[in-house]
Amino acid sequence: ELGAILLLFAVGIEFSISRIFKSSFRAVLVTAFKMSVLFIIGYEAALYFGLDLTSALFVGAMLSITSTAILFKIVAQKGMGKNPMLPLLFSMLIVEDIAAVAALTFFSSLGGGVSAITYEDKFYSVLVSLGLLGAFYVLIRKPAAHAILRLTSTLSEEVMIFVSFSLCLVMSMVAGFLGLSPAIGAFLAGSIVSSLPNSRRIEREIKPLLLMFASLFFLSLGMQIDPSVILANLPFTLAISAVFVAVCFASVYSLLYTTGASSKDALFGASAMVVLGEFSLLIASIAKDEHAPLLLAAGSFGVVATAIVSSFLLDRQQALLALGQRRMPISLRNAARSLSTYFSGLLRDFSPSGGFWRVSNACWKCAR
Repeated sequence: ELGAILLLFAVGIEFSISRIFKSSFRAVLVTAFKMSVLFIIGYEAALYFGLDLTSALFVGAMLSITSTAILFKIVAQKGMGKNPMLPLLFSMLIVEDIAAVAALTFFSSLGGGVSAITYEDKFYSVLVSLGLLGAFYVLIRKPAAHAILRLTSTLSEEVMIFVSFSLCLVMSMVAGFLGLSPAIGAFLAGSIVSSLPNSRRIEREIKPLLLMFASLFFLSLGMQIDPSVILANLPFTLAISAVFVAVCFASVYSLLYTTGASSKDALFGASAMVVLGEFSLLIASIAKDEHAPLLLAAGSFGVVATAIVSSFLLDRQQALLALGQRRMPISLRNAARSLSTYFSGLLRDFSPSGGFWRVSNACWKCAR
């Protein structure tokens, strides 16, 4: 639990909530469609294998998230760190991480399985708790940032680490008091730290400690996984991983291509994004019903298997591109190109810097 809290604190430091509003409109749109498709397909696949409603919701959420850490590690090791698609993928992963934190908040209330309390009641209680936590976050954000800035600019590195972790502790305790996962409060504490001018210095100083606890978190998760559960449910684990790879690859490629990316760039983005995320393991770890061991085993198997598949696809970009060009009919290729031109223009017009927003702002100013 401590590892999960510090892992979310590290994510909050690296991905500020305020950056979500600065992310490209295209990244938000593509990620929303990609996560929706994966959630629905994962949910239906889980129901097909006989899982109950709650477990199917867990599976859908697990399959809708791509790993940030593994993706950038694989890309860096293959010398592809300067690919022009990486800024867009980075923005997409920011959106996914925010959505994953929201999902973690909701699923922490479903961790005990179905009870006499309805899903509507749980959803309402989560909204109320999130509202209270958000109000506390708004109230404490500026005073806390000001205090941290004063302390860390004049005092030693030890005080910098102590103050940052103290804020993480306070926000985690408030989240736990409101009935939410303490990791949610840690994420908000990390977002406060990330808004500071010296946030990179703070991140650099505390990163070794965060990595140590994150390693212990994944070690503890691994110790909960029973290999016999994977072997006993091998068709399910293989099917879930295959569904994620196929649907994620197809949806990301289609969405990137139809929103203006070339075939080569869309293929790179699709190949890099087919890695199941560490947030999937976090979500699986809070399940408490009889299917909890199966969810954790399937998630861990999926993370390893999809990382291997992503590495394989990235190594064979040229071969895959040539194969697609040979097999795709010319009429279908022309239709896809026309569709890409249309949606690219539509996206450009409806983006915050496009013509639609400029006209809307002008009309709003006149009306006001």
